[in-house]
Amino acid sequence: MSYNGSGTFVINSTGQPVVTNTVISSTAFNALTADLATGLTTALTKDGQTTPTANIPMGTFKLTGLGVGSAATDSANISQVQSSFGSFLTAAGTDTITASVSPSLTAYAVGQTFKFIAAATNTGAVTINISSLGAKSILKNGSTPLSAGELVSGSMYQIVYDGTNFQLIGAGGVTAGKAIAFSIIFGL
Repeated sequence: MSYNGSGTFVINSTGQPVVTNTVISSTAFNALTADLATGLTTALTKDGQTTPTANIPMGTFKLTGLGVGSAATDSANISQVQSSFGSFLTAAGTDTITASVSPSLTAYAVGQTFKFIAAATNTGAVTINISSLGAKSILKNGSTPLSAGELVSGSMYQIVYDGTNFQLIGAGGVTAGKAIAFSIIFGL
């Protein structure tokens, strides 16, 4: 019998419980040990000796302590996803932009891509500080600081971290009303 289909282990009750001063039948004992063997064989082992044979529903719980995936068939943890896939920032400020992302970013990584809607039109060179990790310049064309008016209030922009600074992708911005078209065209 072992598991009842809902995850509860059920011991074969034939000949159970054993009563003091009674002979245990080999049939009852063998049925019990067979159930125990089936139950243990069906369980996942923490050292990886067994693997799932069906999908495992998580019941709204999450996997925690997940290591960094290193192969295409590995799971990615949220840090990896956030470090390599575009995230939308909540941004504030004019030339010194502060921004946040949820969950909070723990480090800058080369290739990180972010999108944000400018809270104000810039008046000169711009820096951005995401999740209080430190201000980094937003540059264009590799090494050129932004000029006044290149970030327009209410327009969407995309930046990519190059290891030292953030690079502004494309020229100009996309107004909030055109953000959906921007996402479709650029696959964001």
